[in-house]
Amino acid sequence: MVSSIYIPRTGSVSDIIDTDNVVPDGEDKDTTQLIIDLLTDPDRNKPLGTGFQSNYDMQVDGPDGTQIIKPVSAEEYLTQQGYRHVYFARDAGEVARDLNKDNIALLKTQMSNVGIMDASKTIGLAVDEEFIKGIKQLMEFSMNTGGKISWLGALSAVRSDYNARKAMTTGSPKIEKEEIDELLNDTLTKAKARKGGALSTEERNYISSRVTGIVGQFNRTSANLGQGTPAEFGYVAAREGSTRVIEGDLTVSTPSTMAQETFTPGTAAQEPDVEGLQEDISGVVDEVFEGREDLEKQSQAAGQIGARAANTINSLTSLSRRAVNR
Repeated sequence: MVSSIYIPRTGSVSDIIDTDNVVPDGEDKDTTQLIIDLLTDPDRNKPLGTGFQSNYDMQVDGPDGTQIIKPVSAEEYLTQQGYRHVYFARDAGEVARDLNKDNIALLKTQMSNVGIMDASKTIGLAVDEEFIKGIKQLMEFSMNTGGKISWLGALSAVRSDYNARKAMTTGSPKIEKEEIDELLNDTLTKAKARKGGALSTEERNYISSRVTGIVGQFNRTSANLGQGTPAEFGYVAAREGSTRVIEGDLTVSTPSTMAQETFTPGTAAQEPDVEGLQEDISGVVDEVFEGREDLEKQSQAAGQIGARAANTINSLTSLSRRAVNR
């Protein structure tokens, strides 16, 4: 005998899905298998969230007035515990399919902009897996916080938290005076170690001027960085054409328009070039000593050549003075 599970949405025959002897095939076999797994899952009556059960044992009054243990559904039990909203895995898909295009556009925009769903993994305003996963995540949030707010309330709470954190971190990165002093002291310390002794006044002034200039340029560049733009889904409903009489035979016609779905991808915020800043400041020490060190190396090489030449001349001189036996 073939068993079936009824999906309580429209009450139509199409909502009755046979779950026995079904072999997924065709292009949608992965989706078919997902639905079969969901409908035949023994924990399908377990609420979303962490630590919930499919049913609970409750003490109730028996016919004779004594206390007896009675198993009750999770929804009944949690409602008695103060949960105003109880969500199950099947609810995410049902809610998503009942939304109109305008609501889907708004929800996809808000959910993708706070990281609940990935805009690049969803298709337009389709009720697809990525969208349903986002709604499910919000339902889990609601359940894990006591079921006091709906999944839409959960989205509002997540957006408020996200916007608050974003407000604290948004703004052009700027290196303040104390940080500049730390960078300068660190650079002077490295320069002193490289020289192997105290720096001259000219060397200190040059390093100070270069580090301050590099940091100033970094701050000016960072102030003009783009903040990025959020992804946005949109929907314009179809509109029937109309003709309006203005005066006499003068009329104005409005053409019909088809429904239109839109999607504008988000752009990432520009990041300051911190690595480039570090390389530029490290290069200041090279500017001070690299030329001098090259000259010292050339001088040492010239000295070695001179010493070898002197040794050769001395050897030739000694040889010329040596008596020749005839």
